[in-house]
Amino acid sequence: MEPPANKGSAIGATIANGIGMCLTCGGTTIGLVLGIIGIVMAESNPKAARTCTLISWIFFGVVLVLGIIWWIVYGIALFSASSTGYSTY
Repeated sequence: MEPPANKGSAIGATIANGIGMCLTCGGTTIGLVLGIIGIVMAESNPKAARTCTLISWIFFGVVLVLGIIWWIVYGIALFSASSTGYSTY
């Protein structure tokens, strides 16, 4: 029998994905659900809990990187649109 999975990582993933939902308009929903599943299954099925927690962290990282790229592209588009020299008057 395996020892119970560490709930700390699953709780951290759940909190990170919860905050990520606010910052990415719901992009980390899957990660949030998997983090909660990792917390619930930590004692009954440690291997599945570790897997869910790992996938939750991966989803968070991917969505975070995509969100940063999106904000950079959005900022460049706004900057280039405002510096074209056209007057709106």
